[in-house]
Amino acid sequence: EDPWKPVRYTVDGNGSASGQNVHVVTGWTLADVDGRAMVVHDSTGARVACALLQGTQIAGMPLFVESFSKYPGYTGSLSIAGSVAVEQIGTGAEASQVLDFSLTGADPACSVADSSGARRLRGAASGSVPNACGIHVHEGSNCS
Repeated sequence: EDPWKPVRYTVDGNGSASGQNVHVVTGWTLADVDGRAMVVHDSTGARVACALLQGTQIAGMPLFVESFSKYPGYTGSLSIAGSVAVEQIGTGAEASQVLDFSLTGADPACSVADSSGARRLRGAASGSVPNACGIHVHEGSNCS
C-alpha cells in the first residue's frame, strides 16, 4: 500500500492550500526520498505539477521543493506554485516524513463545499478517485 495515498490538500477561499506537520509513516529515511519527485494531483487524480526534493549536505536538515513545474504531458489550465519542506522523525519501520507545504494555483475543486462549515471535498475530490487532490512523493527521481 502506498503510504502517500491519503495525503491530500484542501484549497481555501483564496485559492491557496497549505499543510503543516503532515505525518506520513513510510519506514524511509530522508536519504531514501532525497532526489525523488514530489507530485501534485488535481481533483481527477491527474498529475499536474512536479519538482524534485532537494537536500543539503548537512545531516538532519529538511529536504525542500522551492518551485514546481507543470507535469510533462499535462495540458490543463492549473499552474501550481509553492514550496514544500520534508523532515524526518522516528527510525526503522516507524520512520515518518513530516511535510509542511504551501501551494497556490491548486485545483479549486479540492475545496470545502458545505455551508454548515463541515469539511467536505467536492465531487471527485471526496476520496473516491485515487490520488485526487494529492501531494505525494513518488518513487521516481525525475518528473517524466
